[in-house]
Amino acid sequence: MIPELVGRLPSPVTRQLLTMLRTGRIASAGGRDGTLPTGGYPSIPVTLIQGAEDRAFLPSGTDKTLNWLLENRPDGRYQRHLVPGYGGLDLLIGEKAVIDVFPVIREHLEEFVSA
Repeated sequence: MIPELVGRLPSPVTRQLLTMLRTGRIASAGGRDGTLPTGGYPSIPVTLIQGAEDRAFLPSGTDKTLNWLLENRPDGRYQRHLVPGYGGLDLLIGEKAVIDVFPVIREHLEEFVSA
């Protein structure tokens, strides 16, 4: 059903996702390291949004990511929103996403514009 809703992933994206799953790290489709260089932590506001019921990507992952960002750039404008009752794709196409999730996205974008 998902391909009908969002379409097929382009081949390069699929290859890159498969490479990252196989190697267990961020990488290009060709296997090149895709992590940020030392000191290359984002200077823009970052909001991590995740469904609390997500089983494909566990919520502990965004918690670890937020902690890593804050440890490496304590002055960074980073935050995390865990949305109760939502899985992964529900965040975008869930019945009440416009009420529960979209305001978080809007708030982030407004902060980014004023940054």
